[in-house]
Amino acid sequence: MSSPSRSMMAIAMLAFASIPSAALSSTIETTLDVLIDVSSDVLVVTVTEGRTNSNGGDCGFVYTAKVNKQFKGKTQEDIEFGTMEGLSIGKTYFLALYDRNAYIAERTGILNFTFANHSEDERKRAMTKWNGCQKFIPRRMVGGWELGAMPVVRAPDIDYKIAVKVPLLSIRIPSGTICTQAASVDQYDRGLDTVWVTLPEMERVTMNAIERKVGATQASDKRQNSLTFRECAIPDDK
Repeated sequence: MSSPSRSMMAIAMLAFASIPSAALSSTIETTLDVLIDVSSDVLVVTVTEGRTNSNGGDCGFVYTAKVNKQFKGKTQEDIEFGTMEGLSIGKTYFLALYDRNAYIAERTGILNFTFANHSEDERKRAMTKWNGCQKFIPRRMVGGWELGAMPVVRAPDIDYKIAVKVPLLSIRIPSGTICTQAASVDQYDRGLDTVWVTLPEMERVTMNAIERKVGATQASDKRQNSLTFRECAIPDDK
């Protein structure tokens, strides 16, 4: 497991990797290796229960999920975790979860950076709201600015094989990963250069990433040895 100083360095580099915009989730960029390295738990789960978090519902959601496969972290049958974005009960996800302190560090850094050029009142309102949420943050949270929760579905673009939907624009995956451009997605997903990676292939890439333990020093060199959207094979019938 990474030491606190190493984890915080990686998170800081991830948080300031991109230019802020209104659609924050589309501007964050990291590599799968770094995301996994910073995460305390990496696993595939099926969500079984969910509830709105405290503080009047302004602090996201808390979910319970059945663990289908665990790659990193303490082995368990069920897990509770939080996210600021809503997930679907009964759906399966590939999760990269941060521990509470790592998540707070990431979100605080990004909010400070995002509101640096806003008015002081806007910045204070955003930070006051976030400070009020911190005491409600559960032990584990979806990392990578909420992009660490990737749906696992039967992908129509690859003969309905079970695959992970990866936002390649934001989460760079290693060269050599077998992937397919996602055509049957909505406009938002197309804006993130979404690709399908079959679940067995994602498992292989994940285990390789865990073994490499890239660390904070490689977090700023995000594009080196990683795929671009055009390098994924396009299905013949699309």
